[in-house]
Amino acid sequence: MHRTMLIALMTVAVGGAGYFAVAGPPGGGGAAPPPPPPGEGAPGEEAPPPPPPDEGAAPPPDHEGAPPPAGPQAGLPQDIPEPDMDKVAYAIGHSIGSEIHDLFGRFDIELDEERFEEGLKSALAGEDSELSEQELQMTMMGFQQKLMQRQQEEEQRQREEGEAYLEEHREKDGVEVTESGLQYRILEEGDGPTPEETDQVTVHYTGTLIDGEVFDDSHERGEPATFVLNQVIPGWTEGMQHVREGGKIELVIPARLAYGAQGQPPVIPPHAVLRFEVELIDVEEQPEQPGFQMPQQQPQPGEPMEPQPGEPMEPQPGEPQPEPGF
Repeated sequence: MHRTMLIALMTVAVGGAGYFAVAGPPGGGGAAPPPPPPGEGAPGEEAPPPPPPDEGAAPPPDHEGAPPPAGPQAGLPQDIPEPDMDKVAYAIGHSIGSEIHDLFGRFDIELDEERFEEGLKSALAGEDSELSEQELQMTMMGFQQKLMQRQQEEEQRQREEGEAYLEEHREKDGVEVTESGLQYRILEEGDGPTPEETDQVTVHYTGTLIDGEVFDDSHERGEPATFVLNQVIPGWTEGMQHVREGGKIELVIPARLAYGAQGQPPVIPPHAVLRFEVELIDVEEQPEQPGFQMPQQQPQPGEPMEPQPGEPMEPQPGEPQPEPGF
């Protein structure tokens, strides 16, 4: 158990995963398995035969002792400098420290930094742990249980506070509540078209949690956001169809129409109600995509034509003729 968690922390450091790399997301989940290597099929399947060699092509090189293939590797930038190992060491340490800081801070757990440093230095020196294998396992299992308990408490708090906020906010002047539970209020009337869910919109917006903490602001980035309306959270897709171009709207979005029980940690907690102020700058209708039509297969010369639905099938020579009335 303890080794698994330490490996997870190292994965966080070099991979940038969130704190759920340690705590685990509610309901589980995981990455899909990688595809099989070229030339290999799925487990239990035979690999397809290699394609026949092209006539006149050069024979394949002898891999034993052969130099690597020329040319840039796909997907990798070619101007990466030789790593400065001093900076590598600092970067890994800073990444691990940042993740641990976020993890312990989010669940309001105090970490003894001196003991943490002792354990880290001891492991880096290759020394044996002062705790037995059983003590390490029981300690980390207890810590995992504590994290899960704190997480459940945090989710319950978010649910209760969100429900109370929605009940209070719906009573404010000008607030409309839709059948889905979305709450909206027109802050400034627009005079342009109202977008449909398939339209592309350009907006300026500020997103906050119900305690007023700003988690996203296009104004701070210095440019508006542009996207197709049905490619965002459901609360946005529904809510922005209630405001005209040039107008401004307030959206208060229940968690089920936003990021739900998962949230987007550490920025958006699980079960978070979100509030947005959105200025609709531009609406652009997207062209309809032509539907796919199955091409009709033309018969080859000498090939009998297939009968169309409802047409009688002509008998082939030698076949018995059906009796009248059948």
